[in-house]
Amino acid sequence: MLRLRNRHCCRHHRALTAWAPLVRCPRCPSRPTIVAMNSAYHAVLVVTRTALVALDEAIAELPDPAVAWIPSDGLNSIAVLTRHSLTATAFLAATGAGLAPDREIYLKQDRTPAFAMKKTTTAALRADIQRLLDDIGPILGRGAEATLEQPAAWAWPDGRTPNCGEVLVHSVGHLKEHVGQVQLMRDLWNASRPSAG
Repeated sequence: MLRLRNRHCCRHHRALTAWAPLVRCPRCPSRPTIVAMNSAYHAVLVVTRTALVALDEAIAELPDPAVAWIPSDGLNSIAVLTRHSLTATAFLAATGAGLAPDREIYLKQDRTPAFAMKKTTTAALRADIQRLLDDIGPILGRGAEATLEQPAAWAWPDGRTPNCGEVLVHSVGHLKEHVGQVQLMRDLWNASRPSAG
């Protein structure tokens, strides 16, 4: 996926809003450009990107052993929290944009492996974060005002089917909750290490 921030394909499209769905410019159709995004989806995009940047900053200086560290039984590592945050955000954003991803496939191929992950590197996690930063705009850009009222293609565990707008709100809250957990885990790791001074 191309990262489209501050890119335009010709002077005709210089003022177009960044991080929106891909379209083709009528004056230079060989290059992708962008179109404006619905304001609700744009708000979700801004908050999501801010949280992803905070997640990246939280792990950027950590050594590889830190992302696998589990301070106590019953807790998850930074690696697990990060991978789960990313896969869940992508799934929930796609649902909220009306793309109807398959929940069973997500649970089996993304969520379960995220919680089973034992070994990775800080660099690999940061690459995953960057990948979602690149992808999240085009995903959310597929949504429209009418999409917000559409029912999701799946139901919550209690049997209730949310609409796409509710899923978007849940997506942001879920991501920010886990970013806070990762920040706390980073602080615990740093506090548990002997001082270099």
